[in-house]
Amino acid sequence: MRKFILNCLLFILPGMILFGWFEMRVRQFKNVTSQRVEALSEPASPIEVLVLGNSHSGDGVDPRQFDMHTYNIAQGSQSLYFDIEITKKYLDNLSSLKYVLISMDYHSLYFTHSEVRDFMYSHYYGIRYKDQGFDRSDISPSLYGYGLETRWGMMNREPLQATRGWWGSHKKTLTEKLTAKKAQQRVQSFDKMIEKNKDERLYYLNKLNDFIVELKSRNVTPVFLTLPGHNYYVQALDSSSAARNASDVESLCKKHDLTHFNFINDIGLPDTIFYNVDHLNRTGAVLYSQKINEALNALEQH
Repeated sequence: MRKFILNCLLFILPGMILFGWFEMRVRQFKNVTSQRVEALSEPASPIEVLVLGNSHSGDGVDPRQFDMHTYNIAQGSQSLYFDIEITKKYLDNLSSLKYVLISMDYHSLYFTHSEVRDFMYSHYYGIRYKDQGFDRSDISPSLYGYGLETRWGMMNREPLQATRGWWGSHKKTLTEKLTAKKAQQRVQSFDKMIEKNKDERLYYLNKLNDFIVELKSRNVTPVFLTLPGHNYYVQALDSSSAARNASDVESLCKKHDLTHFNFINDIGLPDTIFYNVDHLNRTGAVLYSQKINEALNALEQH
């Protein structure tokens, strides 16, 4: 019996060693999120402008174009919930912070969280969506946290190096043909989300209100930001939903004396600045980041 147990141990030992190495590799892989956590955790951080939001600002705001030290923590499918909670967690380190750019998109007040990404916030930031638990993925990120494609990538490529949190530079050209049909499909997916989560709107407006109060108490100025979409996309937006969003942001701006950098109504934009109907590519990011920089400099001088 003892020999049988020993043989079993010898049989599974190589697999255990391989798994241990694999787990260690995954935990130590310095992806974009871990790079952001490292920057935000730096005592007396030099960050003066913090960019929040989903992939619209994640791809569309290039920190290299700003005169002030700017850092982008926007992420695909990142909701206002995590924008706010991440910022609040690291505010004590951000002693140089002057402005927080809050991305407000067509669906922002109705998007709650993305289940496939929730692990990332728990594992790296130590932040969970409301009362969610990630016990299994916290124990073994390699088995329960990442998808197979992501795990494979960690084994076979070097980590992507972000520039002040930004990695939108890989989006250089169009990834799909810009058509009215593509825009309608995109907006329809947002409309379904808005209808499904319509009760979240007041929750997020209250959460934003409290966040603004906290930022201003630390002499940090929140600024709302809405980046442009292709004409097809803007034309496909439901007018009543768009008007309600605009009214909500305007109310917060009036209440707290804030500014909204709103580029959604910019018309006649060339296809060459987009990589799909609602995302700027690298060229567009440079162009609009320079516009945002000019607007921020004007606020500084006001």
